[in-house]
Amino acid sequence: MWLADILTKNPMLLMVLAVCAFMMIAVVIVLRTRPLIPFLYAGARVSARSAYLIGEQQYTALTSAGSFAELKGALERTNYSELFRTIAEDPDLMSLHSELEKGFVKELEEVKGFSGVGLSHVLDTFVMMWEAKLIKTFAKARMNGREPDEQFIFPVGCITERMIERLNGTKTVQDMGAVLASTRFAPAFDRVSADIWEFEITVDSFILENFKRLSADAKVYDGRFMSDMLAARFDMINIITILKKTISGEDLSLIPTGTDVEKLLREFKADGEEREKRLANSLKSTLYGEAMQKGYESFLDDGHYSHFENALHRAYMGLVKKNELMHYQGPFPIYAYLLRKEYEMRNLMVLSKGIQDRYTPEEKTEMMII
Repeated sequence: MWLADILTKNPMLLMVLAVCAFMMIAVVIVLRTRPLIPFLYAGARVSARSAYLIGEQQYTALTSAGSFAELKGALERTNYSELFRTIAEDPDLMSLHSELEKGFVKELEEVKGFSGVGLSHVLDTFVMMWEAKLIKTFAKARMNGREPDEQFIFPVGCITERMIERLNGTKTVQDMGAVLASTRFAPAFDRVSADIWEFEITVDSFILENFKRLSADAKVYDGRFMSDMLAARFDMINIITILKKTISGEDLSLIPTGTDVEKLLREFKADGEEREKRLANSLKSTLYGEAMQKGYESFLDDGHYSHFENALHRAYMGLVKKNELMHYQGPFPIYAYLLRKEYEMRNLMVLSKGIQDRYTPEEKTEMMII
């Protein structure tokens, strides 16, 4: 009561207290939202672009397309209309797929261009994955004593046109290391890899560790969650690597993700019968358990390892969709958008190859990641 009497007799004091309370609330709001400020503009731009992603209903029409003319028509109202309008009725798929990859890299560079410093670690990691793709292409060619397919060699990130010219002049992976000594991939060439599998593991491990280190140093908003999402993606790569390597029964390295999946994979014995079944069963309790079971069931029909790969990619995309509602602010929406664009590009490759090879709509759907 005494406080009410004081405030009644001193209206100015009441006003001062109200202003102080408002300022305290404002300070709390600013402190809580400050980490999100670097992502607001990029998030808004990406949200607008997301409206032009190919939707599930559009994919239904696309899978039904039996010719490139029908595929062009189904893509008329998408961002791919201009590209597909220029292709022939019986196009060179290698050229078409190369243009799709270049289109994705262009999109990635545009998103990076309008994003602030707060997103640099996430977007740099995406760029590094595509830089690594080019480096792996050259490394595989050098280890096999041949030249890489020029259609899939183009500048991306720190790999400039001039650097590609110098890489074309290399003969070995060690020569490549000398060319790339001034880039952030230089440490990946410090050790000599026995084969392309080991080299790819080394490069992918470097990308993941680089992100973890930079995000920890910069205290990136949602950095721990983003590290976990990238680790899950590299877990998927580890599983696919084991599936492919068990064909020849060779020993292999793994990307050190630090997850339960990695631990289970390291304990898995590739030798022996029913390796695929045993691998699927060993991962039952993980994020990829259901995907591996579905992949194995389809694998039994025709023996194609692509069933596992498609199921794993769908599981990872499902993980991304599941987390979009909980992590709708910060860097994750930008990562999710770019991942959707990457899978969209992959789906269009599947659709174009499906038309040329006369796949049924069901076969195309089974190979796509939606």
